[in-house]
Amino acid sequence: MSLSYVEHARAVRARLMNPPNAVVDTGINLRTSPPAAKAKAQVFEAPSLKAATTIAAKRRRERKYKARLAERQKNFKKERIVAVPGISPLVTLSAIVCNDLLVERAELMSRLRNAHVYYAREIFCLIAKTRMGRSYPAIGRFLGRDHTSVLSAVRNGERRIKADASYAVAVEKIWHQLEATGAEWISGIVT
Repeated sequence: MSLSYVEHARAVRARLMNPPNAVVDTGINLRTSPPAAKAKAQVFEAPSLKAATTIAAKRRRERKYKARLAERQKNFKKERIVAVPGISPLVTLSAIVCNDLLVERAELMSRLRNAHVYYAREIFCLIAKTRMGRSYPAIGRFLGRDHTSVLSAVRNGERRIKADASYAVAVEKIWHQLEATGAEWISGIVT
């Protein structure tokens, strides 16, 4: 006894719409008020073991971060910043950003996405675009990245300047250091 395709589809649909183990849905009665909750006596509960381990883990992470930062500050070798008219102003800017934010130049141009490296790269892109007037592709070529990555960093930096005063101060500090090296040869300065 073979069924046609249409009859077969109807039979499958009927089985799916009315399964044999279905429970009747009574719905939710919105007209009656919910049962009154019984007042519980306030009992002090100790923090759970999971919460305690989470707090301890957070403290351990903070200690490790501070230790890494101290190690980075101790071992960081600052670059000598020289403003030479033949050298790209982006090279000088990268040296200033790296020295100020304790990031190696290789890290700045690498694929790393750590917070401190991204922060330095963001400030570099922001100053290069908004203050020096460089194009997104030129900045991207210098960093070995796509122009859309530079665009994203500049937009995030502009947002962060409006939201965080300390970030704006850091950008201004780096810009003033760049101007002190010889701003007259930095072409395309936008003030």
